[in-house]
Amino acid sequence: MEMTEMHVRPDLPTISFVGLPPGAEPGFNQNVLSHGTSGVLEEYEIVTPSGIPLRVYRQPSDSKSAILTYHDIGTNHTSFFGFFSYPEMRVISQHFTIYHVCAPGHHEGEEPLIPNSAADAETALLPADQMPAAASGRHRGSTGSGSFSVFGRQSVYQNVAEESTSPTSQINQYPTMDELAEMLTSVVDYFKLKCFVGFGMGAGSNVLARFALHHPEKVSALFLINPNGTTHGYYEWFRNRWSDLPSLQRGIFTDNLLDQLEAHWFGFGCCQNEDLVAFYNQLARSLNPVNLAGYIDAYINRTDLGLVRSPDPPGVVKQRESEAGPDAAGPPTEIKVDCCLVTGSLAQDLSRALADLNGRMNPRTTQFLLVPDCNGFLMEEDPDKLALDFFHFLRNVGFLIMMTPEKLRKEAAALQKATAEVAHQYLPSSAFKVEQEA
Repeated sequence: MEMTEMHVRPDLPTISFVGLPPGAEPGFNQNVLSHGTSGVLEEYEIVTPSGIPLRVYRQPSDSKSAILTYHDIGTNHTSFFGFFSYPEMRVISQHFTIYHVCAPGHHEGEEPLIPNSAADAETALLPADQMPAAASGRHRGSTGSGSFSVFGRQSVYQNVAEESTSPTSQINQYPTMDELAEMLTSVVDYFKLKCFVGFGMGAGSNVLARFALHHPEKVSALFLINPNGTTHGYYEWFRNRWSDLPSLQRGIFTDNLLDQLEAHWFGFGCCQNEDLVAFYNQLARSLNPVNLAGYIDAYINRTDLGLVRSPDPPGVVKQRESEAGPDAAGPPTEIKVDCCLVTGSLAQDLSRALADLNGRMNPRTTQFLLVPDCNGFLMEEDPDKLALDFFHFLRNVGFLIMMTPEKLRKEAAALQKATAEVAHQYLPSSAFKVEQEA
């Protein structure tokens, strides 16, 4: 029997990257794809004031409301695609424009941001007159995409950067967590976002929390999965030593490092889904090891968020702040936006970190959720529960007010049925057969 290959394009949030149109001149302030293309990710590269390129993947929509995601260590922006393709999340996403921020050097095919030798450092640096303008967006085909800043943290890496008169070349280490958070300012300014809903995972939750701590006017709300607001303490250090991090910086990906990543992802819980573990192991191995080591090192050397729960009523706190004035105010000690802290009940270490962070947050603007029978990968382990919780949180902070849970389920079921019908039209198989209602 002869089999014919057919290319099916059902009504799904298809991920496809398109290069520059024929004859297009490479330059800055251009996006790869058109804004009106639905079901396609628009890929942007934004160069921050420090000279560090940052990739952002945008799912366009007609809504001006925005959701900004930030991923965990050992993953990249693609870790959110499966969850945001879930039927309920597809309905929710129709009311938002989604911005998936990729940590520096974590997108597919990226070169090391940190050269392995002083000779590599010299070739990686460009003259000052060729450096891209700060906070400018550029497409993937830009001639400046081959320039990378030199990084390296003293606790793990050797400083291989040589002195130079170029401001960008003075950067000789992978960004810290505070610097990663501040880089989001360039994303907000480039896309002209008034505010956004932050959706973070693990280390990405820490980055978004730091940004909201210093820029509360730019954040509508935070939905943080597996958050941690403290430093990498002695207990966490001896529990998970990251002993193979120097080897990873040299490009050697060991099995021991994978075990350490799994312990971080699952909170030392035991995941029964071998396919899930294999998928994320493969995703981690696909990343550039030098850049992955930089993000891991930034996370384990993170500083405390410095949050303090005030025992005074909100009126007293506001009066004290107004009397002190903006000049007398010290470092912020409170995240002044609505937050939802989420983790799995089976992840003991993650639950402990969440409880500590929740105890330092404002109880009037913070809620927490322990998803039963789940470890750290909630987006894959129980997407139905997580999507519904995210929906209720959005309603609590003023979004999707006209949509009820019943309407959400109805629209999700209709969308899923329509997708199955399209798939069945091209692939007449029992796997895609739509059940007829009695």
